[in-house]
This record gives sequence, C-alpha cells and structure tokens, in this order.
Amino acid sequence: MRRTLIPLLALLSLMPVLFGGTPAAANAYPGLVEATYSRTVSPSGDTYTLKARIAVEVTDDGTQGRLRFHLQCFRTDADTGGTSANGCDSYFGSGDNAFWCSGRPSPTSCVGRDLDDRQNSADETWVGTWHSLSAGTSYKVRVDAFRVVFNNGNGPEGSWHDLSSRVHTRPPRRPSGLSDLENVFGGHCNAAANDARAFFPWANDSSSGGYVYFHPYVAGVVANIRNKNAVDDTDGAYNRAVWGYACRTIAGSSNWSTHAYGAAIDINSVRNPQGDSTWDGVGADGHNYGAYLPSIWQSSLIGHFYWGINFSSNPDPMHFQYVTGY
Repeated sequence: MRRTLIPLLALLSLMPVLFGGTPAAANAYPGLVEATYSRTVSPSGDTYTLKARIAVEVTDDGTQGRLRFHLQCFRTDADTGGTSANGCDSYFGSGDNAFWCSGRPSPTSCVGRDLDDRQNSADETWVGTWHSLSAGTSYKVRVDAFRVVFNNGNGPEGSWHDLSSRVHTRPPRRPSGLSDLENVFGGHCNAAANDARAFFPWANDSSSGGYVYFHPYVAGVVANIRNKNAVDDTDGAYNRAVWGYACRTIAGSSNWSTHAYGAAIDINSVRNPQGDSTWDGVGADGHNYGAYLPSIWQSSLIGHFYWGINFSSNPDPMHFQYVTGY
C-alpha cells in the first residue's frame, strides 16, 4: 500500500461528512473496549517509545459511539535513565485507513475513514463524531497503517502498525414478565438456550475456570462484561462459583428458572447464597472488590442484567437475569 501524508485541513473539512451522526448530550464513557499497543526502538543509546490506544467511546446512555485514537511518544535518556515526552511526527497510510465496524452479533461491515498526520507533538488524539448505536448490534473501530518518526523528523522511524479495539455491544431490549421472556428467548430448555458461551474464572466451581453457557441473545452484553473485567484486570473478583444455563425449575417451585431459558448467570454463589440480603465481594484472590461485579452486571451501558438481591420475597444475591417481573 502506498504511504502518503494527508493534509490536516482535508480531514477537518471531511469529518462532518465522513463520521456523520449528531453530537451526544451525555458524557462519554471511555475505556470499555480499549486496546493498546507499545513499540520501543533504541537506535543509538537513547530509547524511544510509541504508545497507541484505540477505543469505541460510548455515551452514558449507550445510544451513540465514536472513534477515539491516541498516540504518545517518549524518550528515555541513556545516561540518566529519565523518561520524558518526546516530539514526533505521526503518519498514516494513504486512503481509508480508519474504520468504524458494526454487525450482528459481531462486527462484519466496516466503513473507511481517512486520518491525517499531526506534526511535532508528543501527545495527539483523533476523535470522530457520534454514530447512533442499535440495540443488540456490536461495534468496534480500527486504524490500519500508522507510524511515527521521533525527534520531529530527525530521529528514529518506527514501522507501520495496525490496531483494533475490543468489541462493544449495545444491550438489547430486556424482556419483562414470563410471556415476554418466552417471546424473546423462546421456551424453557430450548436448543438456543445454551448456544453461546464465555470463559469465566471459577466457572462450574472449577478453580481453573471454564465456559459458562447462555442464550445468544445476551452474548454481546456478556462479552461487554468480560471486556470490562479485562480492562480493569479484575478476574480475581470472581470466586466460587459461576453458573449459567441449567434446565431446571426454581428451587422449591414448579416454575421454570430463568436459567432454563439461558437468561441468567450466578456469580460468586458460594459466598452469596440464596436468601442473603447483602453482597459479599471478597474475590478468589482474597481482595474485597465491594460491589464491583454487581455494578457491572447491572450497568445499563455494559450489562443491564437484573440483580436477584432485589427479589421481594427471597433475595438471591448470586443471581443476575436478563428479565424483570419474573
């Protein structure tokens, strides 16, 4: 692919057309689907480091998203060992080299967007305008072919890189009541009820972890939660045990459990048995994470699951289900 420099004014004039959408009123929630890249070169004693960061930035109400791409340059002095920001020129490949991707259930359709170089800066961010997000649809962004030259054109030249974000899925509609649950998820113990999976620490009460199974309808939002765990480095928050699909009735009842529809997951169940009215957030590493897990499973942006601790007659703090009123 031919590499060229793209004038800044051209990008600024095209952005309202290329990125489209209307600005979101809500505050942005960064970092949910962030991916990073770091490259270090040492051509003549001093060490030069490029750090890149890319993410789908999502508004607090989850209805809009945009591209955010960030480059930083540093130099570590060979004599003193000190590290400081270092000016660098950023370059992008010619043509469409930044992409907004969407699809159901995973991003498969991508639209190209031009980026432009920014001269003589150690810290630069490129931000697109807002796109509307559809419920149940997954999104990611990527930048193909970028590099930097350190010391404002006189220093070492980095190689070309590509970087893609993690995937964000806008939570689909959460059903209410048994009839709506069956309309959305199908009947109990149906073939789709355990047709999606995600790896969790302490899945099925195994210290080595494993897969938890559930309905594909919630696959995207469970992926959001796992992405958030990875970004926050909080897999230690999970403890014995994590469960998903099970073809069974509610304990002590003839009514089918939401687990039988693939619409529920139990987490840290040993520490948070049915009947408890408080949450025990001590993780498998012994650290108390407080309400970290309940918070991300309930978040309207990330999970949108209903927490069983709020059941009026028999609270169930381990239990998170993608339905209310049942």
